[in-house]
Amino acid sequence: MGLTRDNVNAIVALSHRSVRHLRDATMISVGFDALARRSEIIGIRVSDVQIPDPRAGRLLIRRSKMDRMARGRWAHLTELTSRLVLRWLEKSINNEFLFGPVFRERVIDRALDPVTVQRSLRRAISEIGLSETCKYTWHALRVGAAQELLKLGRSSSDIMRAGGWRSISSVARYLEAANRNVWL
Repeated sequence: MGLTRDNVNAIVALSHRSVRHLRDATMISVGFDALARRSEIIGIRVSDVQIPDPRAGRLLIRRSKMDRMARGRWAHLTELTSRLVLRWLEKSINNEFLFGPVFRERVIDRALDPVTVQRSLRRAISEIGLSETCKYTWHALRVGAAQELLKLGRSSSDIMRAGGWRSISSVARYLEAANRNVWL
């Protein structure tokens, strides 16, 4: 089951509540835009982020499950996500990792644990009122983003590049549940 852009936008709407809400909303929005796995999210460093203009933000995913040679890939961000990242960077000044733990409204300079990333997503999903939160894992961001890109008319090869997939059969499993009218 995939999360939609509308779900992510609802989570982003809660980002003003606290530093933790801002971190979670930014992390989830980055995860959606980058079609990133949890392991990729926790490895992003501040030096991997490039936002010369909020309309053209991107970040480097240094390594992933399918990138055994650690060549990395650039993930492009929407304007909404780029602006969130800029807000988040104001709160986490001088940190090495993009996303760190929040303690008493302060960001600690260390990488997040993958379990914390999953808990953040479940908490955010619960706060926007989605039921059956146990069905949603971090992977729901990759599934939902791939399906949204398909609905926007992006080609399978573009979606493969965006998500770092190496085979069409892998991305096809993500897209098979997409409800898309092929006649439009």
